[in-house]
Amino acid sequence: MVEQVEVAARAAAIEYAIRDVVVPAIELEKAGHEIIRLNIGDPLAYEGLPTPEHMVAAYKAALDNQDNGYGPSYGLPALRQAISAAESSKGWPCSEDDVYVTHG
Repeated sequence: MVEQVEVAARAAAIEYAIRDVVVPAIELEKAGHEIIRLNIGDPLAYEGLPTPEHMVAAYKAALDNQDNGYGPSYGLPALRQAISAAESSKGWPCSEDDVYVTHG
């Protein structure tokens, strides 16, 4: 016999934005619409979406240069600077130290 586990109220209240997209997509598929699922971040699952050549070249260069480890915890400085500049150009006071880059 499998014991039923009670889900904590806090865990039950967690929202998962991906599911907010998937459920309507399933309903549209059932209604006969063709859906291309990109919600899981796997564009290679579709033959019509190959990896762009410039990305392949950049990946190969990173491997050749042993530049393929973990990046800095706060994100790459050049990316943080670019984000800071973009936000500052909109009138937001933003420095590189205000920017923290994460994945996802």
